[in-house]
Amino acid sequence: MGIFIISNRHITTVKGKEQFSNDSKQNALPTFRVAECKVSADNKKITYDIIKDIEDPDYNKIYAALNDKTKIKELGGTEYMFYDLYKTMSNDTKPNSDVLFFIHGFATSHEDELQHILKLKELYIDSDSPIENLIYLSWPTSNSYALTYWSDKEDSIVTGQTLARIYVKMNKFFYTMFKKYEQDNCKQKIHIMAHSMGNQVLKQMMGNLNEKYIVPFIGEIILAHADVSSNSFENEQPLTKLHKLGQRTHIYIHKSDDALTISTTTKNFSKRLGKAGPSNVKELSQSTFIVDVTGVKYDKRKRTGFLSGLKDNLIDHWGYMTSTQQVNDIIAILKGEDERRVKNRMRHDIYTNYFYLSSANIVDKI
Repeated sequence: MGIFIISNRHITTVKGKEQFSNDSKQNALPTFRVAECKVSADNKKITYDIIKDIEDPDYNKIYAALNDKTKIKELGGTEYMFYDLYKTMSNDTKPNSDVLFFIHGFATSHEDELQHILKLKELYIDSDSPIENLIYLSWPTSNSYALTYWSDKEDSIVTGQTLARIYVKMNKFFYTMFKKYEQDNCKQKIHIMAHSMGNQVLKQMMGNLNEKYIVPFIGEIILAHADVSSNSFENEQPLTKLHKLGQRTHIYIHKSDDALTISTTTKNFSKRLGKAGPSNVKELSQSTFIVDVTGVKYDKRKRTGFLSGLKDNLIDHWGYMTSTQQVNDIIAILKGEDERRVKNRMRHDIYTNYFYLSSANIVDKI
């Protein structure tokens, strides 16, 4: 199992050790650092070590390290992360050793991020899931929901540009390993999940990618309670390219998402994708699906220590952590189950790409 943080937060030094800053007033950097995480045996504590920075990574060194021609300690940044993940995914005895690349939303401090990672591990790694590895994209937001929205939105744009560069590096790693050196494909998958304004980060990434780099080596793409416009899949906007990147895209929406109601009425003045759903359901690609979770139960609420204060009152915005039904639905998708046969789903009576979880008994027409 490997857990890594990629962050464009500022770096601070505490007792001689580098750490990511928890200062909410600092903006996103155009550069990033990589950290490797360790979780205690009781899953209650997480620590990390920031890996030495490499200005110009050389992925030929990964091939050399795999063949004992380069010492592992000579690898830095993405060199070490890609090496570790590839080795884990190739040698793991489990039938599945997939990677989940997670992008958090706004109003998330660095301290929140660490607790968030523990919760994601509990739900998507320690469970009956194909996920064995986690890459967590950490970007500077505040833990104040109401006061920092626009600052966080600006940082999401910078972070999306940074994420595009990370994606290009991953693309170059794939080329080096599988084209140049003809290494065996580990047959595991990399999935992406973006929550809330994390979808704005993903949108910016797609908008900053050259078309030649948009190739289908991502497995499932999960857009959870997305705080982007409901017209984000119209008129060749960046997210319309997701079907070229991944096998499938699932958009999870909640018609009563209070956080997105606030975003609509006080911040953006436009319908949000994670509440209203896509404005052009009929025109979505054949690999893009909607899952309406308006009626699910939030039975995991009291066991989710990451949520506190206002976040706890906006519980329907966090269904990927607080609802067993939604978590199980996402895991089924990560396993590659046929979207039409996922347990407890009910298909819309008009749109074949629109599903409800079974507890949502009222079918609203779009």
